[in-house]
Amino acid sequence: MSRVLILALLIGIFSSSAVAKISRLFNTVSTLPQLIGPVGEDRITLGEPTTAQPFAGALVFYVNGKYGDPFCTSSLIAPDRVLTAAHCFPPIMYHPKIQLKFVYGLSDIREASIEENKNNPNVSIITFDIDEDVEIHDDYKGESNFFLDDIAIIELPTPVTAPGLKVMRLAKTEILDNVHDVGWGKMNCTHASPDTLRKAEANVISQAECTERLNGVRGGIPVPDSQICSFFKAMGELAAVSSGDSGGPLYQDGTDPIQIGVLSHGYFYPKIKDPPKNWACINPYFPQVFVRVSYYQDWIQKIVPSAQFV
Repeated sequence: MSRVLILALLIGIFSSSAVAKISRLFNTVSTLPQLIGPVGEDRITLGEPTTAQPFAGALVFYVNGKYGDPFCTSSLIAPDRVLTAAHCFPPIMYHPKIQLKFVYGLSDIREASIEENKNNPNVSIITFDIDEDVEIHDDYKGESNFFLDDIAIIELPTPVTAPGLKVMRLAKTEILDNVHDVGWGKMNCTHASPDTLRKAEANVISQAECTERLNGVRGGIPVPDSQICSFFKAMGELAAVSSGDSGGPLYQDGTDPIQIGVLSHGYFYPKIKDPPKNWACINPYFPQVFVRVSYYQDWIQKIVPSAQFV
């Protein structure tokens, strides 16, 4: 049976050199799921490097106070409220040895950069508690129903006070022009790219086209209105989102950006012979799937009354 890739899978995160022993400690490494699909010769390019964005923040995990890796991307919808994906918080994230931080104002979120900027007034580094501060949609069930309701909101214990803050506005209606995605996901098939935030140009497609293109991997189940699909390009090449980009915004770029979606999931290339350890490449020939924020306006505004839909 075809399987969906959870973009923030901790299998990839815990395999990084910085915390390689964590995968053994928690015994979470398993065989990565694969999907059957077309294989092309194009190199996957996971976005162009970009500067820190005034609405985006990285979610970074630490283990017993030691830096781990970025595990998801997010957007600020209020100075103390962060929008991201529900699947960013699997059971292992509740382990008492793990601490979670929201990092705002940096493109480079490697350990040295975070340490160097912890007193920078243009940067906010805020620890949050997964039990107390994270609200996951009650109907989220994960892969069993193709990641419906894959949305979560973090209530930061203290608001972001950096002067460059720009709260993300949210779309009430469909937007198709000048759409992009940003994130700290893998820049190749095996390694995260916390050295820089990356950006890709989106081509949003219709529900009908998305359903048709994903027909085989979804067993004929239509893509619902609560989800939105897109292809990507970066630096003139076919691109794809990846682990670490999860929860990041699909948005209309401009002076006052408007968020359309929250990155949920994508699909692997077919299984290859003797893949490298922790190999995981998203297939850019499949559309990548986002949560449509307009569908969740009531849910979002119930938790964040100040969230602005336009």
